[in-house]
Amino acid sequence: MILILFVLFNLVISPRPTIIAYFAFFDDAYNSTMNVSNKIPWAIFDRIIISFAILDGRGNLTNEHPSDNAKIRHIQALYKKSRPDGQIYISNYGDDTYRYLYAANHSDVFSASVLRYLKRYNMNGFDLDWETGMINRYSSELVTLITSCDQVFNTKYKITHAIWPYVHDPGTVGLLADIVDEINIMTYQYDMNSIEALIKQYNGKGFPYEKMVLGIETESERETKGTIADKIRLINKYNMSGLFLWRLDNDGIVRDDNDTIVGPPTFRTTWMLYDVLHRL
Repeated sequence: MILILFVLFNLVISPRPTIIAYFAFFDDAYNSTMNVSNKIPWAIFDRIIISFAILDGRGNLTNEHPSDNAKIRHIQALYKKSRPDGQIYISNYGDDTYRYLYAANHSDVFSASVLRYLKRYNMNGFDLDWETGMINRYSSELVTLITSCDQVFNTKYKITHAIWPYVHDPGTVGLLADIVDEINIMTYQYDMNSIEALIKQYNGKGFPYEKMVLGIETESERETKGTIADKIRLINKYNMSGLFLWRLDNDGIVRDDNDTIVGPPTFRTTWMLYDVLHRL
């Protein structure tokens, strides 16, 4: 079944858009998803971004818990079994601004730790997910962190950055044009006119459309085949890089009124995405 899906997908979409999924291991969705690991539709995705590693207090990229290592290895093995040609990135996250600022002031330590991490897990790239409402105040530090990685990666590894719409100033996004491979724009629950206006603002500040990736999400369950199709049409219109899903691991997971998981994920949004790709 997986092989058939892989063949069909490559017949339908080649070579664009790139289809990406974040796969998290930091909450209770992980165990529920792994209970149906044979049903995870890995083959649809050209890239998996594993979430999250963290920054320690000394500016190093690291795992938050000792048990994270086994989870990361397990995700990699499952994905590569289905998509041996697929890419795997690690994403870091944290809202502790001090740690990012410290890392920017010790950028050689930071970039060396990212490089070690990618080598340790034989990954393809790093997704910097620094989310703060004050990101524009720290645009120079953001540029420093990304530039330091770009320099030590020496084109062997890729770097992406998650963009918070209407929080990241277009001018801040423009500063990244020559130092990131892509930006993952969190275009969740925005109408198409707002998204189109947003990407035009980024492009107006010098960021190329072909490095932009639009997002769909699973957690609100508000995505429909219509919203997914509209985003893909926008991607094709401006020759953008692709589309990412936040998150594959809890896609369609069943929760009760107390937000307790009572059933495994159904991968509802992923299968809508597949159907839209097949029909367009």
